[in-house]
Amino acid sequence: MGAICLLTDFGLKDQYVFQMKSVIKRISPSTDIIDITHNIPKFDIHTGAFVLKQAVRYLPESAIVVGVVDPGVGSRRRCIAIRAKGLFFVGPDNGLMFEAVRACGDFEVREIKSNEVVLKRGGTFDGRDVFAPTAAHLAEGYPFAKLGPAIKNMVSYRFPRPHIAAGLVIAHILHIDDFGNAILDLTDEEFYDWSKGQLRFEVQVGGIKFESGFSKSYIGLVDRGFVVGSSGLLELSTNRRGPASPLIKTGDVVKIRRLNT
Repeated sequence: MGAICLLTDFGLKDQYVFQMKSVIKRISPSTDIIDITHNIPKFDIHTGAFVLKQAVRYLPESAIVVGVVDPGVGSRRRCIAIRAKGLFFVGPDNGLMFEAVRACGDFEVREIKSNEVVLKRGGTFDGRDVFAPTAAHLAEGYPFAKLGPAIKNMVSYRFPRPHIAAGLVIAHILHIDDFGNAILDLTDEEFYDWSKGQLRFEVQVGGIKFESGFSKSYIGLVDRGFVVGSSGLLELSTNRRGPASPLIKTGDVVKIRRLNT
């Protein structure tokens, strides 16, 4: 198996990430551990799902992803493991991993039930007691089929999709990164096909309306405008000037109209 890759909302102030890594190393000492991030906002399944989906295409071969953004810990929500195109995903069945797994194509889901892989559960920290040891055992070659029964109805969480018409796009802000770039659910291909070479747009979002340009890089933006970011999605951004607007937030609808130039 490849590296174990961790994504959580734990932060780094407390001992939680250390404990997960230590559990992994006790079971699988030679396995590499890679941090995707531990700074997902607390209990924010949407942001966790977005970041995880963006990470999928860059995962090492045969990686095992442990995703823990788990507001339902201790409830009846299931602990699951997923096999998808040579990758494994381990975490709560709350939609966190759905979009990332779906991007891989065909997949198989099992509920984690095997007492051979889990530690004694305390009810408050399945990241340490269930998900970390399960990933470590998979890294050591534990058979996926022995983890538990197959699941047909994994909880889904789907991102919105834009509405694209002749002169208008109605998109949505999926994520605002640490630079203040507002990332939309419009792919580069969708944007280029729709914009037809136009470089000026009217934008309505967050209760404000303004004109916006387009640039192939952040440095080319005179003011706030559109850029196709490294995710392959359209971003509303500025050139080293912070957020595109303090009024804009994740989930906002963005209406974009072409302006004749």
